[in-house]
Amino acid sequence: MTNVISLDFDFWMEMPESENYDWSMREVPFFLDHIWMIRAMDAFARGVDLREQCNLPKDEPSPVEFSQLLIDHKLKVRKDTVAISESHMVAYKWFSRLKDLHIIHIDAHHDFGYVEGMRELNCDNWVKYLVDKGKVKKITLIYPKWRLRQTNEWEGGGKESAEKLGVDVDVCYGLKESLPHNLKIRKMFICRSGAWVPPWMDKYFMNIIHNLMSRHENIMMYGWAGLEKVMRWKDPDVQWKEIKAQAAAIKKMMKKNAKLAS
Repeated sequence: MTNVISLDFDFWMEMPESENYDWSMREVPFFLDHIWMIRAMDAFARGVDLREQCNLPKDEPSPVEFSQLLIDHKLKVRKDTVAISESHMVAYKWFSRLKDLHIIHIDAHHDFGYVEGMRELNCDNWVKYLVDKGKVKKITLIYPKWRLRQTNEWEGGGKESAEKLGVDVDVCYGLKESLPHNLKIRKMFICRSGAWVPPWMDKYFMNIIHNLMSRHENIMMYGWAGLEKVMRWKDPDVQWKEIKAQAAAIKKMMKKNAKLAS
């Protein structure tokens, strides 16, 4: 089999389910950047700092450790075969010329398709597209352990979707515990999924890229003209000052409206 790794950075973004956020996600510019400003302002107006709610889980290796994990697990990634992108949809293009794939799929989502009858290739069905093309022999789906603390995606529909794929799917939880050992990796793909991951976590995504670049000089980039284009907030401190100021203005207006209403 041809071993490949597909890593979605949202593996490290535990959705704050306990807060009952009803967040829509789409891979369009508004949801990649501006919506996070609105969400952060709304949260501050309610006395909540989203940096505390949306951050790295404490029971997984940090993103900066990912490159070393590959070494520790003796996963030999061929040079010049690493690609990065915003969308996981691009993984289909990156892997589609290969065959007999064993996809080591590190993600908070299974990406086997969530909408029955969806025909257009997108970030949540790219695995199914590869399977339908006869490219896949096996999938090792590695969920983050935080998935076990929330509604279990696998039991909630992932298992049924996997059965429809008709290929061998191994499901496990925890990166360090589940990452295979002693394999030659033909290609590796990493995406940010910024519609699911807030801009203040971009620095951790860059940790992965910079560490990999020490061994893979020619990383293929899809959708970005250069690494300097990856960071959505050029000066996070300035951005947060603006968010807090606007949140304070919203809170003041809400109090004023409440007094007028009474």
